[in-house]
Formats: sequence, structure tokens, C-alpha cells
Amino acid sequence: MPRRVQGSEGLTTALRLRMDEVGVGVHRLKAATGVNHQTLANLANGQGGVELRKATRIAEALEVRVGDLFLHKDGAELVGG
Repeated sequence: MPRRVQGSEGLTTALRLRMDEVGVGVHRLKAATGVNHQTLANLANGQGGVELRKATRIAEALEVRVGDLFLHKDGAELVGG
């Protein structure tokens, strides 16, 4: 599940913040990861979940750890991610 964080304009997701930091939109991230653009848009907006292998591809494309962007579906930290 997407990690929620406080941004300059209120509550957002770590994914959205990182995408903004590196200037990557949903369609460019889709091209880099192979993850469906609607899935990426939902995750960036704090909705839904994603399989670990896809989360790993997203994190690698954004040059961060998986745990920086996502939490386990039960809200626990991802260990080693």
C-alpha cells in the first residue's frame, strides 16, 4: 500500500512526492516499469495496492528503496525493501 506522508500542500504519498522530485509523470513511469498507468495513478493518489515485484520496479526506476514508497498491506514496515 502507498506510504502516506506530509507534503508541502498537505497529506500525500511518498510515491507522488518522489515522482514530483524527479520530474516523472505516470506515463513515463509506466514506460520505465511496465506497470499499468492506472495502477500508478491510483498508487500515487494513495489508493489500492501493488505486488512486491511491481513495487520493486517502481522503486528502482525512482532510485529509492521499496520501503521508502510502500508499506505492507497491514500497515507494517517492509523489511529489507
